Amino acid sequence: MNKVLSIYFLLTIIIFNVNAQNPVFLGTENLDRSVILNGDTLDLPFAMSREKRLLPEDILNKREGWYATGLPELTVDPIRGLTVGANAFLFNNMDRTDPFYYFTPYRIRYAVGLRVAQNGRVDAELNVDVPFIFNSKWRLRGDFIYANDPNWQYFGIGSQTLNNLRYQDKRTGNIVENARFPGYYDNLALTRSGRGAEFNEDPTEIYTDVHFNEVDYSQFLVGLALERTFFEGRMRLMLGAEILVVGIDQYDNKTTVEALDINTGEETGAVQGQTRLTQDFLAGQQGDSNSSWGRYNIGGYEGGRIGLLQTGLMWDTRDLEPDPSRGMFIEYAQEISAPWTGSEFTFTKHLIQGMFYQRVLPATLGRTVFASRFALGYIRGSNIPFTEVLDLWGASEGGGIPVLGGARALRGYREGRFAGMVTALANVELRSRFYQATVLNQHMAFSAVPFLDAGRVYDSFSDMSLDNIKVNPGIGLRLAWNQATILRMDYARSAEDAQFFFVFGHTF
Repeated sequence: MNKVLSIYFLLTIIIFNVNAQNPVFLGTENLDRSVILNGDTLDLPFAMSREKRLLPEDILNKREGWYATGLPELTVDPIRGLTVGANAFLFNNMDRTDPFYYFTPYRIRYAVGLRVAQNGRVDAELNVDVPFIFNSKWRLRGDFIYANDPNWQYFGIGSQTLNNLRYQDKRTGNIVENARFPGYYDNLALTRSGRGAEFNEDPTEIYTDVHFNEVDYSQFLVGLALERTFFEGRMRLMLGAEILVVGIDQYDNKTTVEALDINTGEETGAVQGQTRLTQDFLAGQQGDSNSSWGRYNIGGYEGGRIGLLQTGLMWDTRDLEPDPSRGMFIEYAQEISAPWTGSEFTFTKHLIQGMFYQRVLPATLGRTVFASRFALGYIRGSNIPFTEVLDLWGASEGGGIPVLGGARALRGYREGRFAGMVTALANVELRSRFYQATVLNQHMAFSAVPFLDAGRVYDSFSDMSLDNIKVNPGIGLRLAWNQATILRMDYARSAEDAQFFFVFGHTF
């Protein structure tokens, strides 16, 4: 793995870069005051708050004109393993005669990505983002995404998902309480005899539960959003529409080669037993009073078409969206799905989220930023796809948050580990830049990031309490490449798991 990472960083440094003009990269010790102050002499088409202005070092390290960056993508996570791919970005920053040069990380960004994971996941995307389009108060964002993940995680819905992992050891018959995830998963993979008609299993066949918490998930998404700024750029009103076609393929009764022979521990073929998704679906169909699917109108067992009307109101005083050092971002976001939006489902989703960034002792610690996020999500409806319960949608450029676990939420727990009708999430990070340099015309800045994540799900607002909150600490490393591209390495440890991620973009 170390050798692979070394090759990756070498490729990243020598990657193709195009720029119409030769950039000038300077550190804070060599500030060109005339370059910075020139921005104050330019007339904006409308007033912008000084809070939104980039820091002097960010202005000086910013490239002018059109430039392209392309890089191989090498990411790692516990579910999909090693992912390789490629990304290409085309930016236009205009030049220092453009007044918005001093207020936005770019004027136009096109992005194309393609990735293939070790577990078979494939995803491709095309994005466009144009702040202040035609020098107006409007911003245009568009997304075109395809993804297929054969190991999409599902641990159930409702507050019962907060229960500690437990399982019956297939070899000894003993109950293992407060289990850690590697032992839990290994036990699922062991082979066993069929359990009979109650579980739709043949007692003469050999079964496994290796995919008990997994489904084969695919999605095709097209989205378009418009934003308008108010109050000197601090407030943004967003209106968007999205069509999402979801495909769900269950593993029940399919032959898999990922089972472990209960006697030898070697990989072998076996039939997959009834999955957690199927158990929950059948309980809802049969009117089980304990079924969260029945109580909360959960559906989407076989996927379907989801049409969404999206609205968001944001208060944004961050200085640099991809890598803020000061300011705040507060939003209320809502999604509506109904037959009149082109959807097969009927539900609404709500999210209140706040992100806060504050430099800590800048004269002593340089660029050290205390960053925090607090989010509260809620979903309700008469026909709710289960996949939407596991996603907190936000109106910002960062989009939704897969919950509750994984690289963007509780980093010490499996993605999708906790899901409920009400979701609370908090993250705090200390982003301390310790080194920056210009290498082959590329500005590179490195930061160490200790962090703490906390979260909980609830069945309703009346159930909310501080009991049984899930917490994990962690440590990370960030590389900011030409300001607009962030590479992130995180290691987190919780009561039931330890996970390492090497991915793109800040957590928030």
